[in-house]
Amino acid sequence: MQNQIEKVCRSSKSFLNELFVYQSDFPYGPELIEIKKPYKLVINKVEGIPYLDADVLSDKMITILARTISRFHSVTHLEDKVLCHWDNQPRNILWNEKKQKFCLLDFEDIRLARPEADLTHLFLFWAEVMSHADFSQAVQTFIKAYGKSRNLNSDLWQTEALKAKSRFDFRRRRYNKLPRIDNPDRRQNRRFLLRLQLV
Repeated sequence: MQNQIEKVCRSSKSFLNELFVYQSDFPYGPELIEIKKPYKLVINKVEGIPYLDADVLSDKMITILARTISRFHSVTHLEDKVLCHWDNQPRNILWNEKKQKFCLLDFEDIRLARPEADLTHLFLFWAEVMSHADFSQAVQTFIKAYGKSRNLNSDLWQTEALKAKSRFDFRRRRYNKLPRIDNPDRRQNRRFLLRLQLV
């Protein structure tokens, strides 16, 4: 059917990761329609666009996104670790303007990790495309909204940001997506992210 997608997972582990999220109470993902073995899931097609393709990433959108990701992190948590998406690139986070809602996709890489690891990786995508003024404002707006439901560890922030940067750049090189010219805003955004002091 037109409103359904058959997703073929890479492995049994990625299949179980996807299945875990679909069978949780997380409300901001596709609906699971049918399980087809081996490693196939039928899900409903989600309406929306990659959120960084929106005309404006408004404070309202950032706040809704922070709440959505906080809810995802709350699906499973153990001491200082939460369920992290780990592949939170823009095409895996769709924005539905009409419903004013985000939907997360592609849960094959999920894992228990510190929330700081997931968030710093998310912000690195912003650092690539935003002016420094917009970036610093957006990050602080997100963290303020996220912090209303989950705490972040300021002592771990820089360590996790450095790890996320290495992972981000490795994948960018692998898929030939590194910028040809390193613009000043990008450099400044990355410095800001690494030195950010959480309140």
